[in-house]
Amino acid sequence: MNRTARYDAHGVLKKVLNDGAFLNIALKDVKGLSPQDMALVTRLTNTTLEHLNQIDYILEPLIGDKRVHGSVRLVLRMATCEALFMSTPFRAVVFEAVNLTKAIGKGQLAGFVNAVLRRMIATKDDVVYPDPKTDIRGYLRVFTGYPEWLIDEIIEEYGENFALSLFTYTPDHDQTHVRLNTLAGDTQTILKNCIKQGLTISPDGMFEDGANVTGFGGIADSQGYNSGELTVMGQASMLCVRLAGAEKDMRVLDACAAPGGKTAYLSAMMENTGRIAAWDIHPHRVELIEKNMARLQCTNVSAEVKDAAEYDESLVGVFDLVFLDLPCSSLGLAYKKADVRIGKTKEGIVSLAALQKSIINAAKNYVKPNGTLMITTCSITRDESDLTWFFKKNKDFIEQKMDMPKGMDYVKKTHGIQLFPHISHMDGFFICKAKRNPS
Repeated sequence: MNRTARYDAHGVLKKVLNDGAFLNIALKDVKGLSPQDMALVTRLTNTTLEHLNQIDYILEPLIGDKRVHGSVRLVLRMATCEALFMSTPFRAVVFEAVNLTKAIGKGQLAGFVNAVLRRMIATKDDVVYPDPKTDIRGYLRVFTGYPEWLIDEIIEEYGENFALSLFTYTPDHDQTHVRLNTLAGDTQTILKNCIKQGLTISPDGMFEDGANVTGFGGIADSQGYNSGELTVMGQASMLCVRLAGAEKDMRVLDACAAPGGKTAYLSAMMENTGRIAAWDIHPHRVELIEKNMARLQCTNVSAEVKDAAEYDESLVGVFDLVFLDLPCSSLGLAYKKADVRIGKTKEGIVSLAALQKSIINAAKNYVKPNGTLMITTCSITRDESDLTWFFKKNKDFIEQKMDMPKGMDYVKKTHGIQLFPHISHMDGFFICKAKRNPS
């Protein structure tokens, strides 16, 4: 078999759609391609996932009630993506799709693929889409790829105009946000070093240790990244840590720490003093924490394999700050990562919320009197941002007002605040800070 970039793209998409893999991880597994072919794989997989619901909407009437093998359906999806969203010549689209059908061992269906794609190309301008004025839910489902239950939830809570703005929001720049690691030097020196190394970098205007790098390609291979002078970290993630109020000589627990980005920032805020316990339930992810702490020069962190949902009586009242960046749906990142939208069910969110509750119920006990409990999720769902139950049950915890950056928009919840990408211009996050009163 003659391996092609499209063959590898097909394999990547199968991992994402069938196995629930993250796209960035699946792409890293692709080896041996030229830079040009790897660029095609990356663009084709990203674009197919970005427009998946619209692609399926177009293909559905063309396929009709025929039972189509999942691998062949994926060939049709990729080809439709190339024809409509990547400006690939139509003849090349059909030719490459037929060859790919043969390459994946479904040559007997090559004629079917040829016929469907020719009909798609001939009728593409005649497709009637849902009208946002009369069917906002149908329009958002087709053109954004977000799950229907989430669309309904946001409309119910915030209205149709808010939902339209949220679900159609995309960043208007090709920038990656980074944190300048003050454990490795002062921010101005780090900026100058990065510029000398060829990075197009500038201060972010919000945090003195935050910056934007145009394009992503050179960051992970740069001298500054490998020496620990900078690390990729979104503004919302930085904001969570800053609002937590970590100070020198504190004893801190980061109970859901992997891969360690927020742990390292806590360490920097504490200037490598005090102690930080960093937990994760998976040994390989604890190794990742340790690797990142070494790169970022964090010497006050102890990483440990530990299940945060299991209560440990020996830790009651031990920590000045318990930081809970809870496992969640990551739907606050879906505006820039189409794969995050896929396969998210309401039942799955309810299950995640139950896990979050069990972690909070265990970890709250580890906060000292007058200590702080910080709860965050990178999500925008109702179930993952409701702490009414917690404050009703735990009268010794009082919600604390947080000093938000000037000019930043957010939504105040009953407890905590919600960041939305289209109004906050950063990742969607839920953040709540509480103080434990002396008993």
